[in-house]
Amino acid sequence: MKKVLLSFIIIVVLAASVFSVGCDDKIKTTQGIHITDDLPPDTGGDDDDDEVVYSDDTKSLAGKVFGDIVKRVIESVSDDALTEQEKQEIYDFTNNYLCDSFENRKVDEEVFLAAVNIADKVEDRIVRCATYIYSGINFRYWYSDFKYAFSEFTNVVGVDLTAKVLFDTSLLLLNYGYEVKGIEECYAATDAVSNQVGEKNFCEIVRLIYSFGDVAFRVSTGGGNAFEGYGAQDVVLMFRELSSRLYTLTSVTKEGWEYILTYVARAVDAEENPLAADIARIFVESGEVKSLAKYMSELLYIASYTFDSVNTQAAMALIQGNYKIFSALTMANVYKSDLNAVNSAVNGILKDEKYLSLLSEYGLQEEYEKYTANAGYATIFDVYESMSEAEADKNLRGWLNKESPVLGFLMYGYDNRG
Repeated sequence: MKKVLLSFIIIVVLAASVFSVGCDDKIKTTQGIHITDDLPPDTGGDDDDDEVVYSDDTKSLAGKVFGDIVKRVIESVSDDALTEQEKQEIYDFTNNYLCDSFENRKVDEEVFLAAVNIADKVEDRIVRCATYIYSGINFRYWYSDFKYAFSEFTNVVGVDLTAKVLFDTSLLLLNYGYEVKGIEECYAATDAVSNQVGEKNFCEIVRLIYSFGDVAFRVSTGGGNAFEGYGAQDVVLMFRELSSRLYTLTSVTKEGWEYILTYVARAVDAEENPLAADIARIFVESGEVKSLAKYMSELLYIASYTFDSVNTQAAMALIQGNYKIFSALTMANVYKSDLNAVNSAVNGILKDEKYLSLLSEYGLQEEYEKYTANAGYATIFDVYESMSEAEADKNLRGWLNKESPVLGFLMYGYDNRG
């Protein structure tokens, strides 16, 4: 269960259920960790005052390639066969929407055409991934395909343009679903992605997953310690990159985080982890998702400066699989003035009475009561001021037991069953 919770946390932060990873032609590699260069290849650019207009041949090819992708995705997720008129509407809509987007960005026609040709090359993988994402299937089932496709794009046009292609293609599908097909949930999703998350944050999330997708995938598949085999300095560099990306994401709105958290919660695999899936379901139905969403930007700000302070000692704790030591060491880097925000966020989740009923259904009520009776109580300030690893572990359990006992049980009691 601890691995399930860790997976949930990582995927929420990275929004991995919505976005993807890739490889760039400007990669710095250290022991398997990829750090992206912030400088994309010159696309002719947004700084160019000259108007960019694509030729009819380029527009026709883009409409055909991306139109085929949209058509196949719609056919995959819909029970109704498309008519010839609807297919033509897709090609026309795709042609106008996509070409206008990149003309307005003043991306050179040659660069845009290269992206179109790559999309044609990896069409099957894109369709498969888009279908899985639309259906809310956990990212580990489409991660490999998405990583391959994204790599193909970045090798030719760079990370920056690839992320924008992904952003525009996502909005293309959603806009078609609403404007042409009249699907109301597509309207809500379009607003969330375009206005509440936004292009800049979308692209930052793509870069995040570019750097950390392999770690998240390893955690979500239960493939042992996700950091095993890495060097301490490699992990430190990873958290430096993570810190920078998380700081940018503090501009995502509360509504944006509510959308992301809800999507991720619904993607928990019910067959593989039925208890975790039921917990995620209650998390959404109870409205606790709204409670956590309003703290997400503040929590990411705290996480950003905290992760920037991760040292080799904390990194070694992760490599050795000692999450308790890592938690204690990172908690010590949080500003005391920010502790109340962390406390309020934890206090607002897994508190609904339905969780207790759920534990009873799974035969865990007695274990839960025994654990909470012996876990003690502590405040977040007790955790912060702990003088040793043993004291920090004791206080961390006591704090969780006080603020969110179900969360404390799932992290410590349930995982420690004999």
